[in-house]
Amino acid sequence: MVRILIINVPFHGHVNPTIAITKELVDRGYKVTYLISEEFREELVLTGARIILYDYDEKKAMSLKGMKLTMSKIYETALRIGKNYDLIIYEFMFFMGKNLGDTLKKPTIRLISMFAFNKNTFNPKTSDKSSLQLKLIQNKLARKIFTQIIFGKGKVKNNDILAEVLENVPELNIVFTSRKFQTHSEEFQHTRYKFIGPSIIKRTEKNNIPLNKLKEKVIYISLGTLFNKSLNFYKICLKAFSDVDMTILMSIGKNINIKDLGTIPDNFLVYQVVPQLEVLKRTNVFITHGGMNSVNEAIYYGVPVITIPQSADQPAVARRLEELGLGKIINKKNVSVETLKNSLNDVLYNGLYKENMKMMSEDMINCGGYIAATTEIEKYIGLNFSISTKYNTYYT
Repeated sequence: MVRILIINVPFHGHVNPTIAITKELVDRGYKVTYLISEEFREELVLTGARIILYDYDEKKAMSLKGMKLTMSKIYETALRIGKNYDLIIYEFMFFMGKNLGDTLKKPTIRLISMFAFNKNTFNPKTSDKSSLQLKLIQNKLARKIFTQIIFGKGKVKNNDILAEVLENVPELNIVFTSRKFQTHSEEFQHTRYKFIGPSIIKRTEKNNIPLNKLKEKVIYISLGTLFNKSLNFYKICLKAFSDVDMTILMSIGKNINIKDLGTIPDNFLVYQVVPQLEVLKRTNVFITHGGMNSVNEAIYYGVPVITIPQSADQPAVARRLEELGLGKIINKKNVSVETLKNSLNDVLYNGLYKENMKMMSEDMINCGGYIAATTEIEKYIGLNFSISTKYNTYYT
């Protein structure tokens, strides 16, 4: 049996799309091990995969020192155990995955939970709205320094993170969106890049929300798990929507105490964490930071969005949504009661947003999701191991 090692970074937006694929690989008879942090153990154990953990301190991880320590722990653990596996599957944000495979002489597959990346995808020169991180990518000196600090020497191609992303590309890249939504999609080879759309499976999230008591119209607000520390933003939302005849479901994350919000209007339901898939099924408009995983899940359920991009790839994702008539953007510096109200009224009552989102949802679903992804992985395994002397023993 082919032994597969999956490596991922400890962030929900990068782990969630891989859960269904992991389970499907196990169900098809592959021996799968998943390398991840403790936070995701419970969810991933249910896939049937073996879980190996690395240490991760969320409070320290946002600093450069913390990022370096996290990446180092993932890499060193993967390097130590990787020799015991036949195939390495890694998520895009573990940038060292291909280099690790080359070092261990193992074939690799990359999972991409954002846009597929090339020199045109996130070109800051095309817009002054791009995030600082993406602008720094274009600065060779800044990029080299960042690469050295976070990854050290010899772990990415030419000790340059951009060279690793653009030049050290695996033979198979599975992208969790559709070619229609992907920017510059014509520049990604059909043989090497497989666009499979959202990878959706029922999750075991705890649910104490009175879903049967929601009003006819539901507005869902969430800034994800990494960019949800703005108490002021949530207070503005309370003011903006306190008088609307809708249920406003707001997820504020674990970094804010609900008591700090003050008086909560009767039409609001506020939680630190919500079961996002169950909520999106009942949502009319989603106000989001624009992370690709959250956006994919919104598209899957046909929910128009208002994006308030915070960082990283989110400005690019938000622009793509607006270009395709799937939602509107509010600059995070311009969030106010007025901008929130005006944007909600436009997206909620202009039928084009809903119609466009319905068509995009159909396009995404038709890509095949985790079933298509797992089938592509099986094809890759067949091509890479069919002539191996070990092949017959793998499949007995």
